[in-house]
Amino acid sequence: MQLTQDSYISWKKDLIKHLKEWDKLYTKHMKSGYVEMNVIHVAAMKPLTELLESNLNLHFLEILMKKKDVPTFRYDALEEKFAGHLTRVCEIFRDFGNLKETFNIKQMLKILKIEGWHESPPLAFYLNPL
Repeated sequence: MQLTQDSYISWKKDLIKHLKEWDKLYTKHMKSGYVEMNVIHVAAMKPLTELLESNLNLHFLEILMKKKDVPTFRYDALEEKFAGHLTRVCEIFRDFGNLKETFNIKQMLKILKIEGWHESPPLAFYLNPL
């Protein structure tokens, strides 16, 4: 199609009309297509999604703790949840991947709270591989 100064405005209107129509059809396709694959994908990504969510919740609580006093049971509960989700992801990597090192996430988090853990050879040996 040869565009000229006179035909440009009508061409532009037609293009916008076709793009809006395509967008409407594509949005409808996205919402209705591949429902079975979406169910499989959501189930496969559930452990990672839960880990990211619990990590975000723990991070927000740590920020809140800097501003005001927060009961320790809240932090302990969120840390417990985070450790459980991270343990599940590590188990998946161990069972289906190449993770060979042993892991105890609760113990690692407890050791990370010890001041100067990286200077202690046994603690550094336990935590540095991961």
